[in-house]
Amino acid sequence: MDRKYGPVLLLVLAASVCGLAMEVRNTAPIVRGWKGDDIRLPCNFEGEPEAVIWVKESSSREQRRTTKAGFLYGKFESGEQGFHIDRNFSLVITNLEVADEGLYLCQVVMKNSEDFELSNILTVSSMASAHTIEECVDKTQSLQDWCTYQIIIPNTATINLTCVVSGFKPNISMLWTEDSGTRQNSVVSRQKMLSDSTYERSETISISTEQGKEQTFVCIATGDSLNGTSTKEITLLPKSDQLSGKRDNVGFIVGLVIGVSVAVSILFSLVGKFLQKYHPHFLPRKGCGWNPCWRRPKRVDEEETVMLDFA
Repeated sequence: MDRKYGPVLLLVLAASVCGLAMEVRNTAPIVRGWKGDDIRLPCNFEGEPEAVIWVKESSSREQRRTTKAGFLYGKFESGEQGFHIDRNFSLVITNLEVADEGLYLCQVVMKNSEDFELSNILTVSSMASAHTIEECVDKTQSLQDWCTYQIIIPNTATINLTCVVSGFKPNISMLWTEDSGTRQNSVVSRQKMLSDSTYERSETISISTEQGKEQTFVCIATGDSLNGTSTKEITLLPKSDQLSGKRDNVGFIVGLVIGVSVAVSILFSLVGKFLQKYHPHFLPRKGCGWNPCWRRPKRVDEEETVMLDFA
């Protein structure tokens, strides 16, 4: 199955690449498939072919068409992994990828009649791989239809909620609502193509919350790639920042103690200066500094006790 194509099949390839006209005998039907499935593209005709080759139109400027599989000299050839021709000359594609979609041509070289080609348009859809709400506290809850989000706020706050659906094709619709059914307008809406040619879409809403007010919001996504409708719920549980309040109280107490200490020191200093100025018989003791440790001066008539050493 992995041998090179023979000269007749190469001639057919050369004719297609160089633009030699082949009779088109059908209007290209649309064949739809899902990512990961196997699919069959028909090539129905009467008569005995000398060669049959399946090619895909390419968007690349360097290579207009790519060869997928062929039939030559009674042998069925496989040009690429995942592509082969069955006994009815249909092209069988296994494990579909979104990148496989496009226009396919079945080019037929007949023994006793003119050559012709039959065309098929293949479209590939993909089931969404994930539908989540980013703000779920426990990320394992994103696999369920609901989650809770405990938020710590000082009093009131504005927060964003983002719903994401990824891995889908074709397009889907998305919206946010409150549990009451009131629609919430998105502040940010984004969609991008992923590396496997599927898409990811996100919708973000901005809401106001307040302490003690429990709120529930629902993200609704609708489309064929979701088997209809998929919903995710998030319940907000706003709570006050108690730890922050405790920290603020501790800081206030420490600041109050320091302020009172400074005020008392300044007060004693002023009292000491006042006593020195207006009551000079009060003198500060050595080493007392700013402390109010005053002593009365010794009167002249007071006797000192002297210890004599007669040794």
